[in-house]
Amino acid sequence: MSGMVVGGYLEAEKRMWAYQHHIRHQRRIARDTEVWRRYEEDYEERGTPGVGAESNVHRKGSDE
Repeated sequence: MSGMVVGGYLEAEKRMWAYQHHIRHQRRIARDTEVWRRYEEDYEERGTPGVGAESNVHRKGSDE
């Protein structure tokens, strides 16, 4: 019976580590995405269109 308890503990530990790794990964992606979006906004404010892949980017005052 003690083998089953140890096995259950090891499985729970493995799943907990995987969950923590997944959460750290998701937070890193969210943080990097926010940094990239800020970079794109800054670049677009300087008058260079075509950087933002997720937005309809064009120059202000354009006839298009």
